[in-house]
Amino acid sequence: MFLSPAGEPRLWLLLLLLGLLVVLGVLLRSALERRALLLRHGLSRGKTRPDRSPETRGRVDAEPSPGEGEPLSEPNLLGHDPLNPDYELVFLAPALPAAILESVTQDVLRKGHIGSKPLRVARPGPEALQIGLLLANRGGPLSLVDYQGFAQWLSDRIPGLSSQDVQDRLPDFAHAYRQSRQALAVIDELDGQLVLHVQGATPSDAMLAAFARELSWEPRGEGRFSCLDSSGRIQFSVMRGDAGQALTLMLDLPRSRNPERAFAMLREAANRFVDAIEGQIVDDRGHPLGESALELVTAQLLKRIEAFHQRGLEPGSDLALRLFQ
Repeated sequence: MFLSPAGEPRLWLLLLLLGLLVVLGVLLRSALERRALLLRHGLSRGKTRPDRSPETRGRVDAEPSPGEGEPLSEPNLLGHDPLNPDYELVFLAPALPAAILESVTQDVLRKGHIGSKPLRVARPGPEALQIGLLLANRGGPLSLVDYQGFAQWLSDRIPGLSSQDVQDRLPDFAHAYRQSRQALAVIDELDGQLVLHVQGATPSDAMLAAFARELSWEPRGEGRFSCLDSSGRIQFSVMRGDAGQALTLMLDLPRSRNPERAFAMLREAANRFVDAIEGQIVDDRGHPLGESALELVTAQLLKRIEAFHQRGLEPGSDLALRLFQ
């Protein structure tokens, strides 16, 4: 069928109207699907996206934040120490319903880390959620892959937020990387293990096992043992020595909850083993360490603990365990 010249404009107008109706229908369906998603998770439209204005972009949150260098000191319902923006890239989640808060919290606890950097989560209130990615640890500083992976992982779990939306709620990577280098410098400054060796006759397996039972050390296999505190945390480690040393005792200072007490227990154990094999306590170079030398080591230990406190850290805390791993 052929149209007359007079019918062509009418057909063109009809096709245009049909096209507009199709476009409007697609947009309406998309909006309804998005609204259904938000309602299913209990979210309102006004709370799904962060403020992306120039005044707030790049800040952790548009609301007033704690002072620079201070921990987020609100009580944490999960029981561990609060997140610390000096050592963690902290994401403050938007308002979320309880079910989503709990789901994301459990996801963080299961995930544990992004790349080589541990994750931590804090719940300062029933409706508040903070998620932190460590800026540095013994493995090195934060990488761009870790930063982007953190943003993508969060956007996959929080309805209505894209990876870019998450990054807009975080400090930019250049700033985060500078902070991570500063955190790494602190780790290098504070990190350290105290090691004592007992020099003397090599003990038999039976003798070492009996000694471990007497002191309630936990066997770790292959001649290794751990001295645990009442909550099951390692205070110091014990192993067979090398190169003529009967026993080696090691205290990982940053990871010990009470380094001073742990070192006192380590000294006592070393002295008891010295009496048992008629040996002596020596350092890594094989130099004998008498009681006066061990007192100097204790004094150095106390100075290192004070240095931790000056950096806003507590040895053996939840944060320290992740920084020094």
